[in-house]
Amino acid sequence: MKAREELVWLVPPTGNKGACGSWRARSPWLPFETKKGRNWEKTSRDKAVAEQLLEARRAELLAYAAAVNAAQDRGEDVTEVECGHLTFGAIAREWFEHQQRAGQWGTSQQGGQRSLLETWILDEGIVVPATPRAGAKEMPIAEMQLASMIPFHVERALQHVYTARSHATYKKVRQQIRTIFTWARANQRCPANTDPAAAVPVWRPRRGNSRNAGLVPPERIPDAALVEKLAAVSAERTGVWWRRLEIELLATVGMRIGELLGMRNQPHLWQENDGVLWALLDQQWNAGELKSRQARWVPIPRSLHDDVVQRLAEVEYGGRLFSSPEGHPYDPNNWRGRIFDTAAKAAGWPEKGDYCRDHADHRDDDTACTGQNRRRWVYPTHSLRHFAVTNLLARDEIDDEDVALIVGHTNGAQLRRIYEHRRHQAADRLTATFANL
Repeated sequence: MKAREELVWLVPPTGNKGACGSWRARSPWLPFETKKGRNWEKTSRDKAVAEQLLEARRAELLAYAAAVNAAQDRGEDVTEVECGHLTFGAIAREWFEHQQRAGQWGTSQQGGQRSLLETWILDEGIVVPATPRAGAKEMPIAEMQLASMIPFHVERALQHVYTARSHATYKKVRQQIRTIFTWARANQRCPANTDPAAAVPVWRPRRGNSRNAGLVPPERIPDAALVEKLAAVSAERTGVWWRRLEIELLATVGMRIGELLGMRNQPHLWQENDGVLWALLDQQWNAGELKSRQARWVPIPRSLHDDVVQRLAEVEYGGRLFSSPEGHPYDPNNWRGRIFDTAAKAAGWPEKGDYCRDHADHRDDDTACTGQNRRRWVYPTHSLRHFAVTNLLARDEIDDEDVALIVGHTNGAQLRRIYEHRRHQAADRLTATFANL
């Protein structure tokens, strides 16, 4: 152990011509760490940052030496220290503080990791049954002992993320949970013989093999009155009449936000057939290809025909129909923050209730709120697309394959799988019909 305390040093950048060089903070690996090379090593081009990393590493070495000495004084082996009483939330907090002290993240990455941790792991609303048995008592996952966790608990916790957020957020939370488990085992936060969490498989079933993958529950789809109010308020709050047209197109045609913001005033993109105006969607807001990678024609409802024609007359040739007040193309994220959030708040759309206005002002304060630093809605922006597809599928004059062509899905079978709740509605109608035969 003495040799481990002495072997810590800085290696300055190389003086070779054209070499970038960097300052390196080195030390040997501790016994419980996974060895990925001959030495533990962190690099930085900034000498001050490298010195901070080295100081943090030296503190870890001293803390480990103190733990070993304390265990030896008690006549124990440090590898046999019982930690089975620690909860998953306590381990998660310890992991975050360790990564923060070690300088593993930049400022933005640290904020993202903190947000994921507080929202999906430490949140008291993420509850799972204590056992897989039916009717078992539920408890927050943060209060469960790490040594008693099984894959069932992790899968149930991840269901909250999958049904409430995007797939990108799901993958980030899944990876964070896996990292916490790996760190807990490497740092011996639980004895080896009572650590089933180390073997917890955290994965998402492939869409092709999962019958329920990608389902849109009916409670995630707003009603018509709420959508109509959102469209009206959008124009009132911004003072621009065609902001209402944006919401109406999203809620009737079912296009994605990036496709809406990519619509342009060019003759070859518009065609009128028997009084119905058709628009060709061939690119997104950033001139990139569509998600489906294929351009498609979409019909404009007759009720919106005159508004679209008026907007085309107002926009110069080649310009975008829907842009920022300065005339620049809108990033979908900016559109959500500047247009949708403002209108949704004024329209009284239900919120998830975890918005924290002062989140950024109290990052290091013990009294800081643990919510999100931006508003989250029960019906997010993509719910307008779900609203449109559901209404189109409910119409008898068009079939599922036609709807798939309009909204840019591969086929009608894909739509039927995603909007599974329509089958239950159809079953209720068939039951009522056959009861009277």
